[in-house]
Amino acid sequence: MVLCLHFVPSLHVEKREVGVREWIGGAKLLGAMSLFDRGLDVAHAVMAHGQRQPRIVEVGRVTDKGRKFAQRGGVIAPGVIEHGLVVAFLSGHNVFDREGYGMIHGGLQRGTLRRMRIRLISTDFDGTLHAETEDPPVPEDLQVLLADLQAAGASWVINTGRDLSGLLEAVGRARLRVRPDFVVVVERAIYQRQGSAYVAVEPWNGQCERMHLELFQRITPDLPALKAWVQARFRALIYEDNFSPFCVIATSNGEMDAIQEHLAEYCRSVPGLDVMRNDVYSRFNHADFNKGTALREVARILGVKAEETVAAGDHWNDLPMLSWSLAHGLIAPANAIEPVKAAVQRQGGYVSGQPWGHGVARGLERLLG
Repeated sequence: MVLCLHFVPSLHVEKREVGVREWIGGAKLLGAMSLFDRGLDVAHAVMAHGQRQPRIVEVGRVTDKGRKFAQRGGVIAPGVIEHGLVVAFLSGHNVFDREGYGMIHGGLQRGTLRRMRIRLISTDFDGTLHAETEDPPVPEDLQVLLADLQAAGASWVINTGRDLSGLLEAVGRARLRVRPDFVVVVERAIYQRQGSAYVAVEPWNGQCERMHLELFQRITPDLPALKAWVQARFRALIYEDNFSPFCVIATSNGEMDAIQEHLAEYCRSVPGLDVMRNDVYSRFNHADFNKGTALREVARILGVKAEETVAAGDHWNDLPMLSWSLAHGLIAPANAIEPVKAAVQRQGGYVSGQPWGHGVARGLERLLG
């Protein structure tokens, strides 16, 4: 149980003014639900238009950031009202988390804390949707949410760095009861489900292949020098595959940081060249093709707007699609790297306190209201 008082400031949407609506005196006992593995219990308040008293509708737990804030003497919990913003504090702490409030305010302005009409969901696969160590690898409640959204007319795309055969094999092993409507593989090629098969989307895939071929032909003379630079300094593995003439697997993230910096500098000298990273892996690719541009193309095909789109990811190669310009519903699970969490928070998105598909499910639930 949580013993608390609530101090409720409100935001006037039109005037963008923050002021104290009222004090709610007296202690209030709230039944607490343990939603996350760690953190402190906080109350989420909802005030409907014209209501005099906020209504406590659920108890959740704060994230690591919120938990550290609590150790300094207070916790902020977001709530939604029709004409403003409610924030609730645990009693006895005369503090205000301005950074947290700014993030919530930004989310309200962008609409991400209101019920969202979802027509397109783009999820990374490994580490976001799927976790090899989990059983099942994709949580049942997330599968139900995706199935319900599809039944309501939404489309789901798995947006991954895996190739098509590797992805479909993993989907089969995961025993998914729901199938994506589209898949984006190698962060660029798009396939659409037709019956039990996935068919290449044209002219996108053909153009993608031609532009990569032309680009890679231009950089071929420079590859021996790049390989020699890496091998002289690091123990990283360098190889060529069907998708890139220059792929790297570093022995650590620190090693990859240094290699990535050098490769990025080289890319700036070659128009159209980019280097895509995921953990200790990286490879050259054409700058016009990534998870973000592929998501934009899928949305164009479907006639879906950014305000109807959700994107969820956890690593470097997800950043191109974790953009407000592409998706107004942004989600990062608890296991996401810090740059991803920061990008999602900066744009008013949702960073879950739960990892992998559990975190994505919590994000979808929040967006659905």
